[in-house]
Amino acid sequence: MTDLKMLALYLGIAIVLSLVMGRSVLFRRILGSRDHDEKAARRTEKERYVHTIASSGTGVTPETLYGRTTFRATWGLRLVGLALSSCVLFMLGQSVWTDMILGKVGGDAFWFLGAVAVWIYYNFYIFTYEVTIFEGEIINSTWLLGRARFPLHKLKHFEHDTSGFYRLEFAGGGMTYVLQYVQGRDRLHRALKEALEMETYAPVPGLPR
Repeated sequence: MTDLKMLALYLGIAIVLSLVMGRSVLFRRILGSRDHDEKAARRTEKERYVHTIASSGTGVTPETLYGRTTFRATWGLRLVGLALSSCVLFMLGQSVWTDMILGKVGGDAFWFLGAVAVWIYYNFYIFTYEVTIFEGEIINSTWLLGRARFPLHKLKHFEHDTSGFYRLEFAGGGMTYVLQYVQGRDRLHRALKEALEMETYAPVPGLPR
C-alpha cells in the first residue's frame, strides 16, 4: 500500500471508531476529553506551541448585531490549520508530482486528488466557521457545511474534546461540536456555563412564555 492509501485507511478507521464509540464516556476519557470545569492535562511542548498560536485572537470581541452574537474561528487557528494541512499535502504529493512530470500517471494520482479535496474542504470549513447565540438558541456550523440549531436551555452537559472542540449534549438526544478557538472564547464559555444552570424546560429568556 502507498502512503496515501494507508492514510485513507487510518482516517477511515478513526472516523468509524469516532462514530461508533464517541458516545462512550470511557472511550472519550481514554482519548483525553475532560469536563468543562476540569483542569487541563499537561500539554507537550509541540501541543503548547500549536495551542498558543491557535488561541491568538480569542480575546477579540465577537460580533454582536441586533442581539445576535457571532463567534468566528480565530485567525491563529486558520493560519495554523492552513500551514499544517498544506505541509501534509505537500509531503504526500511529492512522489505523485514527480511521477506526473515524468508522465507516469498511476492510481496514486487519484488518491492525491482526494487529498486535495480534503484539504480544500478542511480549510473552507475553518475559514468560514461560526457559531451564533441568538434568542436563546445556539446555531452551529456542521461538518456538512450546514447549520444546526439547539435550544440553550436544554443543554445538559458539555466537555472539552481533544480535537479542539466543545462537545455539547442536549436533553432529547441532540449533540454538536462547537469550536473552542473562536473570537470571544471566554464569553462563549460563560454562556454555555450559564445555560447549564437553567432548568431544562424553562422558558427562553426574552421570548414570550
